[in-house]
Amino acid sequence: MNVVISHPAAPPFTQAVLHALHESRQLKRFYTSLAFSAEQLKNKPWQQMLRNRTISGIPACYIRNFYLAECCRLASGKIDRSGVWTDRVWEWSEHWFDRQVANALNSEVDACYSYEHICESTFQRAKELGIRTFYDVPAPETTQIRNLMAQEISNFPEMDNLWFQKTSEREPKRLARRKREWELADTIICASPFTRDTFAAVGYDTSKVKIVPYGAPEPISQESCRTGGTSETNKLNLIWAGTFSLRKGAHYLLEAWRQSDAGKFAELHVYGSSELPTTLADGNTAGISFKGAISRDTLMSRYEQADALIFPTLYDGFGMVVTEALSRGCPVITTHKAGASSFIRSGENGFIIDHANATAISECLEHCRTNRTELKTMREAARHSAARWQWSDYRKALLEKIKPVTS
Repeated sequence: MNVVISHPAAPPFTQAVLHALHESRQLKRFYTSLAFSAEQLKNKPWQQMLRNRTISGIPACYIRNFYLAECCRLASGKIDRSGVWTDRVWEWSEHWFDRQVANALNSEVDACYSYEHICESTFQRAKELGIRTFYDVPAPETTQIRNLMAQEISNFPEMDNLWFQKTSEREPKRLARRKREWELADTIICASPFTRDTFAAVGYDTSKVKIVPYGAPEPISQESCRTGGTSETNKLNLIWAGTFSLRKGAHYLLEAWRQSDAGKFAELHVYGSSELPTTLADGNTAGISFKGAISRDTLMSRYEQADALIFPTLYDGFGMVVTEALSRGCPVITTHKAGASSFIRSGENGFIIDHANATAISECLEHCRTNRTELKTMREAARHSAARWQWSDYRKALLEKIKPVTS
């Protein structure tokens, strides 16, 4: 089979699909905006700068870039402080990218695999050519996300801003586009039942949805697992990975931190950008340090050093930080609103707490403080959880899910 895949970036889940198709000799082309084969960047002076745009294990001949729109989006992001204009450029870039991929399709292609908001034109062209369509939906249904954010902003009005107001105005048109893509898809791939169920709740036809959970990175050794984390004589070492934002429940963590005066017994290292207003961080937030974005390799070592990952998300289709942390033997504190919460057995390899609940977070922090030995023993269970479902398992399962359509 000849399958093309399109995505403006190359996140780990897209690279996993690429490898599944390449290993099964089905990959025809990967259409993207700005990504490079590792062999193209080897020993180049800009290799480190483009590390997040690198695709390992896929020959350069399979990758085709459409640079223009992405370069415009990146440039806008450098000068647009509110994000409002960048959002508009992002929308234009998604549509432009979609049209380029659609124009590149031909009768030599048997199937195309793409993602939400970037494939309406692609799927329409595919239908004209008799090409099968696979629609990968990483995120939950957006209406419910917007409603949740609006409710949170009503409770925390300091989080209201021009970006949210303007993007809310644009959302109905974007939602309609995603729905048309859903209807054009022959098969839909979701990483969790949670994601699928958010679409079912608003009337989408989910009969063509296949569930394929994202895989975990290769786990560390048992010896490294045993020596990970900190000793009981040190402060509790907690890690946050990814955007520190409303949807991830960051404001509830800050409230819980103040409630429990956690800075006296714990340290929280935040790796990723912060989208919360500085006013929310006022008050007793001693012990929280914002480290900014770091490389993936460095982040993986930070998981290994941490006593627990805290991920109190309000709404997340999966949450790959969960499986990343587990692979390093790091217990995870999260909520049922993360698709990856299915990997967590509360009290064994982490804790499931109520979402949107600062008191629940505070109580969990206190439990971790007074049960350091228990937290330490969770590390092997965490590692074992990751070992049971690897990216290789994801690739195999994905091929099985699409096999009845592409055979």
